[in-house]
Amino acid sequence: MDSEEARVVVTAEHGVLSAAEAARRAGSRGHSRTVAVRRWQQTGKVFAVPVAGLDHYPGFCFGPDGRPRPALAGVLAAFAGRLEGWELAGWFVTPNGQLGGLRPVDVLDDDPAAVAAAARAPVDGPD
Repeated sequence: MDSEEARVVVTAEHGVLSAAEAARRAGSRGHSRTVAVRRWQQTGKVFAVPVAGLDHYPGFCFGPDGRPRPALAGVLAAFAGRLEGWELAGWFVTPNGQLGGLRPVDVLDDDPAAVAAAARAPVDGPD
């Protein structure tokens, strides 16, 4: 899936949040509420996509409580230095053979180990 397709699918299905919107959903009440979200990004718990030149965050990065989905960190670590932004978002919403044709975003909570393994597959190669 190319970046433009990813942008359309992710935005339509999951939304993209500014740092302020993500902080509000997480219940951040500090002076600079966006600090937590940016820290999550810096520590590999969420990732950003560019929207109008600013970092935004795919809605699927966050659980119902507004905090980063724990399973996301393993996937982001597997992709470090290989995919980012809309290309990475596209990977999450594209059917994956390693996951029986399911999209990683759809099984992220149910089988995080399988999603992380699918993210590592291109690097690991055949056994």
